[in-house]
Amino acid sequence: DEMLAGYRPYVSVHLAGLIRRGQWATAQRLFDNTARLPGSTKRSLLEGVARAILPARWQAPFRQLTGKELMPDWLNQTWFRSHAVSFAQPPQPNGTGQGLRHALHESLVHSSLPMLLRYEDRNSMSHSIESRVPFLTPALVQFVLSLPEAYLISEQGTSKAVLRRAMRNLVPDAILDRKDKIGFATPEQRWLNTLKPWVDETLQGAAQLGIAAINPTAAAREWEMVVTGARPFDRKIWRWLNAMRWIELYQVNLSA
Repeated sequence: DEMLAGYRPYVSVHLAGLIRRGQWATAQRLFDNTARLPGSTKRSLLEGVARAILPARWQAPFRQLTGKELMPDWLNQTWFRSHAVSFAQPPQPNGTGQGLRHALHESLVHSSLPMLLRYEDRNSMSHSIESRVPFLTPALVQFVLSLPEAYLISEQGTSKAVLRRAMRNLVPDAILDRKDKIGFATPEQRWLNTLKPWVDETLQGAAQLGIAAINPTAAAREWEMVVTGARPFDRKIWRWLNAMRWIELYQVNLSA
């Protein structure tokens, strides 16, 4: 996925590259086709394009507008600053018309893949499984990253397009023609709705523990808005709770 643009956000990066190069008709076809795919919306595509195109000075206001600010209310900015922690804008694709290739390289080398490979290695070794990742053969990676963007994402919005074509008649068509994208998702929203009393108790406990890095009042307020439907569910709630429980169980001192 990180090599062949398998994740849906890569479509927005590709769209931004087409727009930069003035390929408006191709961009329009890709946009319309992708917006019809399961799990994709026009809004999510447009937000992704904006993030890839907007200059650095507009990134922070845009993230705040879309609810993805780097320093939300539930984090204590003063605490992080006092501990020399700064929040930097994620790297943006370069403006030379190679945005998708740049984004894939970032995922391969710096962001997504190193983290996933760490999980893969630790989990396989803990169960005595000798695992391999053959797609990461250097020659194959170099070849894929040298391909034109249209080989990775077709005008129909098909991801990993060149791989699907190469596997035709080797892999069942039902797999190659599948249009939805399902990752290793877990039903956090259903879990937390069921566990609402425990969530409320954990948030109250965080305030009592004096976890200065997190603002429990703001976290509790946002949680109530999600419960009442005033705001859509966000997986960061699951992260708050895990962080708070970790701090409590291991008696980590984040009060000063």
